[in-house]
Amino acid sequence: MRFLDLLVVLLFMAGMVLMGFYFARKNKDTEAYSLGGRSLPG
Repeated sequence: MRFLDLLVVLLFMAGMVLMGFYFARKNKDTEAYSLGGRSLPG
C-alpha cells in the first residue's frame, strides 16, 4: 500500500507542475498576473 500512496502523491505533484506551466504561458507579464488580466467573471 505504501507504493500506491507514493504514486498518488507523485502524480498529483506532476499534475500541479503541468498546470503551473500551462497557466504561466498565458500570462505575458507580471501586471497580467497580479491584476488577473483586468477581467472579472460575470
